[in-house]
Amino acid sequence: MNELLQNEHFWVYLAFVIFIIIFGKLIYKQIKLFLEEQISNIKENIDNSKKPLEESVQKLKKQKAELALLNQKIQIIKQKDKDSSNMLVEGFYDNLSIKIQYLEESFKSYIKDERAKHLAHLANTLVNDSYELTLNLLKTKLDAKQKQQLLNDSIEKMGKVLTSKNIYEH
Repeated sequence: MNELLQNEHFWVYLAFVIFIIIFGKLIYKQIKLFLEEQISNIKENIDNSKKPLEESVQKLKKQKAELALLNQKIQIIKQKDKDSSNMLVEGFYDNLSIKIQYLEESFKSYIKDERAKHLAHLANTLVNDSYELTLNLLKTKLDAKQKQQLLNDSIEKMGKVLTSKNIYEH
């Protein structure tokens, strides 16, 4: 045992092991904090991109409710003035039906365009975040296997964030 304590190689090996343990803990904490911050940013971007789409859906629901009310009023008018103004009301109703169809198609198109814009924005945000992650990975002093594992873990976490938020529900 006394020979082991006097051996220079033993002390170099022991110092190296201690250095690796301490350095590994520090690097692991930094990488973990960075990845958690990136995940938080992605979640926030997803939530922010949904708000305008939800507002558009609410506007469409409001317009549909107003159109239903107009249809009810038309039906009441038709019943009251059936004999005297039947042709006038039918022409008005047909014209209004065409306008209603046009409005519904316009709103559907608007929602589709808004959804596409927000999905494109989300995709762009993910690409930018991935690019930043890649740059930061390249800056860290890890071997290729550790970098690959860290990259794979990050991609998997981003995928989980995307699938946990149902961005395709509308």
